[in-house]
Order: sequence, then C-alpha cells, then structure tokens
Amino acid sequence: MANKKELSVLEKVFTCEIRGVAFQSKSNLVAKLVADGLLEYRKESEQSPFGLMTWEHYVLTHAGRIAYGASCGDAEVNGA
Repeated sequence: MANKKELSVLEKVFTCEIRGVAFQSKSNLVAKLVADGLLEYRKESEQSPFGLMTWEHYVLTHAGRIAYGASCGDAEVNGA
C-alpha cells in the first residue's frame, strides 16, 4: 500500500490524465513509483505545423489506478 506522499503523487497524475495534460517530474519519489509499477514513463511525439513536437510524461498503470482508487473510499453523493 502506498503512503500519503505516494498517494498524493498518484492523485496529481490522475488529475492530469483527467484534464488531458502531461504530468512531468524529476523527483525521486516518482522514480520509486515507476520502479514499484504504479507509474509508467512515456515519450510521445506529434507532428505540428512547426515541426515534430516531442514530450515526456508519466501516466498511471493499472496497478496505480487501483491503488489510488482504493485510497479514495466511498464518496457520498449529495442531493437527489
């Protein structure tokens, strides 16, 4: 099970994925999460009118999504 700092990073990566932006970091904690199999490093390229654009970022693995989701618990729905 991930500790609070690791869960915080997983939450940030999850939020970035939902928003459609890249999560970039050089921290040792992110490297540890990659080694633990919770995050995956990706390098992607896309052709733009200005030339080839390349970016590097981290995404959640299935194990990372499960670990983050299990930490969230049940959310109460207000209204209805």
